[in-house]
Amino acid sequence: TLRARWIKESDFNDLVEETWQQVGSNPNLLSVHAKLNRMHDMFHDWDQRVLKKPKKRLRKAQRDLEKIITGPMNDETEEKRNELSELIEFLLELEEIHYMQRSRSNWLQLGDRNTDFFQAYASAWRKKNYIKKLNDGDGNSVEGTTPLSQHIHNYFSNLFSLEVQQVDPEIMQEVQTKVTNQMNDFLIHHIRMMMFARPCLVLVI
Repeated sequence: TLRARWIKESDFNDLVEETWQQVGSNPNLLSVHAKLNRMHDMFHDWDQRVLKKPKKRLRKAQRDLEKIITGPMNDETEEKRNELSELIEFLLELEEIHYMQRSRSNWLQLGDRNTDFFQAYASAWRKKNYIKKLNDGDGNSVEGTTPLSQHIHNYFSNLFSLEVQQVDPEIMQEVQTKVTNQMNDFLIHHIRMMMFARPCLVLVI
């Protein structure tokens, strides 16, 4: 079965031509059948050996990007970060194509050719996990990998900074206390126990 995501790879056309020529130029049906079989075997081997599935490549690219972001930055690492960001965008697109093709196959087997329904079903996973743009405090749109990363970093840096904004006393008067000091101490104790009982998990934006 042809994987639609293969067509996005830069080596795809060259591999097709090279593999097609390997079987010879005999135009009879047996030769064509042999070429197709060879093509099938070659592409599946290429998928397993070189491409290694989009998810595996995506996880590796994300790990490499995390190492760069958490390390010292210079011109070389900045260039590498941009390359990895573009690669991750590309791999996310391949993964989306993979799920769209698989979903279309599933729905066609069930006799459902409703294109709108198929598209919603196939791309829902990415919409839940992919941030394409955000609005800043002034209502302006922030797009692009680098601007988004900086915007998210600044947002959480400010959110978790030591600076505490003054709360309007009139607002607090309307808030009814539900958690007593004793309940709060109990919760804090258990949270501290959980945090220091296991390795810290770090989210790198």
